[in-house]
Amino acid sequence: MHLEYELPGMSSVTVQWKVMRNASKATVVFRMNKENRWEPENVYLSLPFLRQDGELWVDKAGAALRPWRDQIPGTCMDYSSVQAGVAVIRDNGGLVIGMPDSPLVYLGDLEHRPRRLFDPHENVKPDELYSWIMNNFWETNFNAGLGGIYEFRYVLEWGKHLELPQQAFERCQSNVQGLTVVRI
Repeated sequence: MHLEYELPGMSSVTVQWKVMRNASKATVVFRMNKENRWEPENVYLSLPFLRQDGELWVDKAGAALRPWRDQIPGTCMDYSSVQAGVAVIRDNGGLVIGMPDSPLVYLGDLEHRPRRLFDPHENVKPDELYSWIMNNFWETNFNAGLGGIYEFRYVLEWGKHLELPQQAFERCQSNVQGLTVVRI
């Protein structure tokens, strides 16, 4: 499936879905032709897979951890780098999202506010998840414009076999690095 969108700051945006017929797996490719702007900006891609009955896990340097729960007190809660991707685990299975091209996720709503720091005594849980694919908030000695053509790939896999974080991230790692073999 090939979808085209119009978004501010971009001359073209396409999303291509490739869903496997005999497997619970899909590849999503997000392509954009980003216009160059000097104003500070971010580009986020919504990953609308969090629900109240699921628990978010991130693959952090090869270890599975739950943001806003397994963190060191005083560390940033707004965003996190990821190794291979993220997983949403439920009692009856899970969903894993491999993110080979965009290793940064933003957690929670996009309201502007001071950075939130983790307090283990607060019982909060992220309800929104974004792939944070671009920003130009850096002071540099080179052109910091984001203009150009970009492509970001996401590999989704779901099913009962992903009900444990370790299993989910083994599949995630395989999905972002492995080959898909089809018998013809």
